[in-house]
Amino acid sequence: MPNASEGSPLVSVFISYSHDSRDHKEWVEVLARRLEFDGIHVILDQWDLPSGGDLPRFMHSMASADKVIAVCTPTYVSKADSGKGGVGYEAMILTAQLMRNVKLEKIIPVVRVPVIDGDSVPIFLTSKVYVDFRNDPEFEQSYADLILDIYDQRINRRPVRGQSPFQSLSPSTVAAAAIRSMEESKSQASAPLATDGLEKLVAGLSGFASSDLEGVVDFDYSNNNGEFLCGFGKLDFLTKWSSASSTSIHVYSDPHNIAGVAIARGAKEAREVVNPQSCDFSSRTRTPMIGEVVVFKNTNGFFMAAKIEKIESSSRGSVNDRLVFSYAVLSQMGSIRAG
Repeated sequence: MPNASEGSPLVSVFISYSHDSRDHKEWVEVLARRLEFDGIHVILDQWDLPSGGDLPRFMHSMASADKVIAVCTPTYVSKADSGKGGVGYEAMILTAQLMRNVKLEKIIPVVRVPVIDGDSVPIFLTSKVYVDFRNDPEFEQSYADLILDIYDQRINRRPVRGQSPFQSLSPSTVAAAAIRSMEESKSQASAPLATDGLEKLVAGLSGFASSDLEGVVDFDYSNNNGEFLCGFGKLDFLTKWSSASSTSIHVYSDPHNIAGVAIARGAKEAREVVNPQSCDFSSRTRTPMIGEVVVFKNTNGFFMAAKIEKIESSSRGSVNDRLVFSYAVLSQMGSIRAG
């Protein structure tokens, strides 16, 4: 396997798909470019198979790839099941690998267009959980799932089992038990998505965290040092806020996993930030107004956009120090429109 410049292993991915149309080929190339941008070596016929090239040799290169993405459409499913064309040949290679190892997890089905009145994946992949790319507005969420699968990071750990609700147990005891459990599991964690610190666990137990990749946050920013954690793993963002006025609020790049904060000028919603890299992250703090969108860049190179929906300040007549913001994790290149 080739090595990245940082010395870490470079993951290679072969994309298997059918040439349904020009739009479909362009969509596949957009996906491939996103993966390349996120540190993945993509093997794609549009880039790696010149006219007159050795087609069988190219197809056999999938055997040495770390992962294979099968982009499923009705045409792809039909060709794979009938053994026709290049897709049928690739399906034969993959089927042979699965026969040698039924637990093989290198093949990731991606459903782009569902099959009507039938399986949306080929027969040899019906036992595999697929990533759903049918809805373009949800591309970022689907892409985040795909990235986690490629890097073998989508692992949902079993939650800490509490005691009977009829037995008296204080919140501090629950937190202590969870921390002990996390400490015991840290020695078994080999992936970069292992927790960066127990402060995240405590934040989650105290209600100042959301593992969702998009949603709405409503919290009292005078508590928990003004911090609220959004997302998870490499896609997490520890946001930090403080009072400014009844119509604006200070936001900081101080938290350990935040590399910068900026305001997306002109954006009216979090999902409208299509090019987060172009934002100005040169200042430690920004002061967005209600209705403005803040962009966070974390230390893993991912972006999150947050629209300020509502601000209340106890020093200006309100009962609480309340902040409401809607947010969406944008991956490393922001939202895109995929055809």
